[in-house]
Amino acid sequence: MMRVSIRDDLAKSRAVRLKEPLPIEWRKRLVNTCLQAAAIAIIQHYTHARTAAHNQVHAHPRPSL
Repeated sequence: MMRVSIRDDLAKSRAVRLKEPLPIEWRKRLVNTCLQAAAIAIIQHYTHARTAAHNQVHAHPRPSL
């Protein structure tokens, strides 16, 4: 059995996608998922940056041994 190239698979799936567009419900869900993922990434980045700055301000001097 011959393996079809990835490009052919993509072309086929793209053709299928064009023929029958996603139901509106699915599209909404997909957009919401993307927005949520983006929001989480932004929040995580922001809180990490804040924590890093906070830790720098409150850096504890290491005891000299």
